[in-house]
Amino acid sequence: MASPRNHHAEKNHFPKMIQRLHQRISPDWTNFDAPWDPKITTKQQRTDWMANRIKAYVDRDLKGKDLCSMFREDFEDWNLHAFNESDLEVRRELRNFLQQRGIKFLWLSQKSLAK
Repeated sequence: MASPRNHHAEKNHFPKMIQRLHQRISPDWTNFDAPWDPKITTKQQRTDWMANRIKAYVDRDLKGKDLCSMFREDFEDWNLHAFNESDLEVRRELRNFLQQRGIKFLWLSQKSLAK
């Protein structure tokens, strides 16, 4: 009998800061080769994208202006609704990570939050 397929990502593939959240992230969290529109994706896809970006930022050890620039590029098409329709805990970890590395936010606009 075949073992049941995991419906979440493997814990050891994540940076330590988000390993505890591995059950909230799907096995497809690294499959973002083509451009996509966050306004027409699922909650799970947006959550997976956030986890994917956290890992990319950690792997590159980005901080300050470099991190801000990459974050803006990665999330330029995201509005408040797209952020709010992702997993709350993963969203908090992304926010905390960015703040710890020198990025501050103004959540005043319904337009792209990364601009």
